[in-house]
Amino acid sequence: DRYKTEVYFIVLDAIIMSISMRFDQSREILKDLCLLSPQRILKYSNGINKTLPEDAFNEIEDWLPGITINDLKNEYLTLSSSLKGLLDSCPSLPKQLHKNISKEQNECSESSTDGEGEENTSITSQQILKVLSNYNLSQTFPNLYLAYKGLLTIPASSASAERAFSKVKLIKTRLRSTIGQDRLESLMILSCERDININYEEAINMYAMSSDLLRDKLIFK
Repeated sequence: DRYKTEVYFIVLDAIIMSISMRFDQSREILKDLCLLSPQRILKYSNGINKTLPEDAFNEIEDWLPGITINDLKNEYLTLSSSLKGLLDSCPSLPKQLHKNISKEQNECSESSTDGEGEENTSITSQQILKVLSNYNLSQTFPNLYLAYKGLLTIPASSASAERAFSKVKLIKTRLRSTIGQDRLESLMILSCERDININYEEAINMYAMSSDLLRDKLIFK
């Protein structure tokens, strides 16, 4: 009992207070970001009440510059009304694509999966952002596009930031103490984002087009 009162509960209270202090400041903006979840949009489109809360997206407007709250609400309403139709129009793929099955088995599998397409259909926030970007819908939904970009740039943990600090120690060594900020940022991007595939030919061509001298030296005719 003495251990619980003098050690355990004190440590537990300190942990709870630390977690509360860390997330209290971001709690309000997380409420706005929850409205952007595909599940919430689908639930909103199926509901009877089609009105958003009066203070919806207020924190996002303060967080992301360039967002107009009234336009964001209108774009949200438009997307919520068309997202369900977009999901219903996407046909579900068969479980086995290249395996030869008989006609009877195919008919049985189709009859057993009737009515399950809508339940199995799922979409993520990343897929919504890809649709807005790939189909040039960012001009139709500019505020919603910025909101989803901000949502998907929030890290789930601080591991990526801690990993970046570790990279700084490896890049900016004692022999590179006078390295400039721009060069350090470029080397950090190359080191931290090495898993991104880069088309070197395209990168060289873009760099060569920046001046006539580089164009003559780097682009072969």
